[in-house]
Amino acid sequence: MKLNKYVTCLLAAASLAAPATLLAADATVVAAIPAPAPAVADLKAGIPEEKPCLIAGWENPRSVCVAHTKTIAATCLICHGPNGRSLGAIPSLAGQDKAYLVAAMKDFKSGKRESTVMQKYAVGYSDQEYEDLAELFASIK
Repeated sequence: MKLNKYVTCLLAAASLAAPATLLAADATVVAAIPAPAPAVADLKAGIPEEKPCLIAGWENPRSVCVAHTKTIAATCLICHGPNGRSLGAIPSLAGQDKAYLVAAMKDFKSGKRESTVMQKYAVGYSDQEYEDLAELFASIK
């Protein structure tokens, strides 16, 4: 709904004056203005609440866990290249299958897959961190 100058001025005046001082015709114009958008709480009705995630056993909002994943992914980039795209002999992580990356990390952690460097990193992360890291790198195209 487009508002003309009269309505715009009326709204400005109405915000300064008590509602009782408005003329009846002016009140009709103001009443025709659409109601404000629903509150955020109303918009979220019916949407399941986001579950907190764990970092070192502590519950955190999902946004904190996303930042945590990006932070620990930075350690991967030292060897696996910018954005997980290797510049040399070390394999790229970007675009790899999520299940493959999770399995590889679990194999490094258990010692099933040998590597001096990767085994040391793998023991420091939880299974959820493997999942989150794998999802991050799998999403990079």
